[in-house]
Amino acid sequence: MSIKNRTKTGPFAMAKTKYGKTDVRYWREKVSKRKRNGVSDPNYTGRIQYRKREEKLPLQTPNRDVAASRARDIYETLVREGWEPVLEKWKPSHRSETKSDSPTVGDLLKAYREVSPVRDSSFTAYANAFRLIASRIAGIDSVHKNDAYAGGSAEWRAEVDAVKLSTITPERVQEWKMAALNAASENPAKARAAKTTVNATIRNARAVFAADHLPFLAKKISIPSPLPFEGVKLEKKQSARYRSKIDPQKLLSAAATDLTERPEELKIVLLALMCGLRKAEIDGLQWDAFNFERSVLVIENTEATNLKSEESEAELDLEPEFVARFKAWRDESKGLFVVESRTRTRTPQSFRAAGHFNRLNGWLRAQGITAQKPLHELRKECGAQVCLQSGIYAASRFLRHRDIKTTSDHYLDKKERITPGLGSSLLSSSTVG
Repeated sequence: MSIKNRTKTGPFAMAKTKYGKTDVRYWREKVSKRKRNGVSDPNYTGRIQYRKREEKLPLQTPNRDVAASRARDIYETLVREGWEPVLEKWKPSHRSETKSDSPTVGDLLKAYREVSPVRDSSFTAYANAFRLIASRIAGIDSVHKNDAYAGGSAEWRAEVDAVKLSTITPERVQEWKMAALNAASENPAKARAAKTTVNATIRNARAVFAADHLPFLAKKISIPSPLPFEGVKLEKKQSARYRSKIDPQKLLSAAATDLTERPEELKIVLLALMCGLRKAEIDGLQWDAFNFERSVLVIENTEATNLKSEESEAELDLEPEFVARFKAWRDESKGLFVVESRTRTRTPQSFRAAGHFNRLNGWLRAQGITAQKPLHELRKECGAQVCLQSGIYAASRFLRHRDIKTTSDHYLDKKERITPGLGSSLLSSSTVG
């Protein structure tokens, strides 16, 4: 019987040739293309086993022979040097997959970033809040934490990130909370503000331990028990109702006069006060968001703007005077962004047009706007005006809130006068007796 007629099984079957692990031909059978969500990876992955440990390593090539050669080289390195150098080169993420039994604040935040799908801006808010509480508990000076230019903020973050997570206990979080509240207890206005700040800080910081992500976080680091915020109660919610102290007509008139030679700041005023745009939305707004023919401004996610929520996407109707002013500016502009700046991109830590925002805040304070965030007051005032003209539901849509409760709880205040109408009776009775 000729060889080609022999069957693959039975007594006449040909024995399968065995190759050693230092032979490239051995690895040709050990590399494969994996599927992710039903789609094949174009590059090969090697399944490599050594000393009771198996890893699937990306070989970064679509060629089987090259992949086999790389897998053979990896195995030889394993024999000589062990797993650590191999993983360092071929699987850099392995460190994050190694569970830390004595994690630090930095370990926690790094692990949370890896397992959580939250937006960069949300992660930054959560991380900043957690670091703030940790720094207070650890007694780390925060004087220079906002000094980004001289390196103070980086040094502060590094020091806080080295704090052991085990020291952030519910008892110590409660002590921080009460210290923050007691520091402002003698001034009723400051006490209310302190309660709001403490609540916001706790909400953001404890989001790192959200139930949805905790099981995945636990695979990265040892989760403290009890959790840092377990049993720590929020203060009674303080009213955040917007109470208008702005005469919008007077403010617009002053802006048109004072900011004539500062057009970027004037643009910001108009976008906030007449469109209700948020600071980040103004910062990333590009000219192609305008449809001047239809007199609308399209707010949507772009490469330069990551909106707060899906509800933030909308088309805003524009007034004719606003359209005319911005169309003239567009015709003169040579850039993509509505508010021009020397800085082309925004980072999670800074705005592209930060210089314009800072100068405008100074001008707004000079106009009597004393709020902590003067620019955001213009958005609130815009909402109040829409509410007055068209009602709270229209204002909620215009401000692009997630729900009507947000609008009614935080931003709007009645501006019309409401009285029982009995003054005339008081007048007529003033001569009696």
